[in-house]
Amino acid sequence: MSKKAQRNFSRKVNTRQKKQRFLIVCQGEQTEKNYFNSFRLTSAAVKVVPEKIDPKSLVKKAIEINKNDKINKKGGFDQIWCVFDKDYYTEKNIEDALSEKKVRTAFSTPEDALLKKKVRTAFSTPCFELWFLLHFTHFESEVETKVLIGEKLPEHLTDYKKNEKGIYDKILKKQGVAIENAKKLSSPGNPSTTVYKLVEELNKFLN
Repeated sequence: MSKKAQRNFSRKVNTRQKKQRFLIVCQGEQTEKNYFNSFRLTSAAVKVVPEKIDPKSLVKKAIEINKNDKINKKGGFDQIWCVFDKDYYTEKNIEDALSEKKVRTAFSTPEDALLKKKVRTAFSTPCFELWFLLHFTHFESEVETKVLIGEKLPEHLTDYKKNEKGIYDKILKKQGVAIENAKKLSSPGNPSTTVYKLVEELNKFLN
């Protein structure tokens, strides 16, 4: 094989093997993990890591995982997302997780501070299940987590069970409605969610 042919063959192999890699670090133990692992992606790979820690610590955990990535040591993951809820966390903790202005004091090294800018957040008030509810209605009344999950969501998903694995397929046909409803809400007010931004990114790599 000529050198030119070898170069062309190498490019084809590299192109075929290259996939967009998502790291999604989320607070929920199963709900978020089950949902995001259900996306049927062909040109991307997703690693979902559940961590029951506060939002600011979640961002730091994502940076740590990315730095220790063994597949691509130089560049890490292509997209890094932290998925978390307002729930009972303080405004300051949320602000530290979201703010770009505090990166130099929030992280131990300049490299970590720069990497923090690569982290994107999908933030819900009061909780992730609001994203499910928006598939059925443009909900805009202030609500607590226990009311949303225990009363509001069952009005549309009568058989809903927290952490169920089939929720993605069950509500998929209404995903476009959810995206539009989410965009109408004012983040980070109650209720609001930016989960739709992550969903739109994942949808770019569907079958």
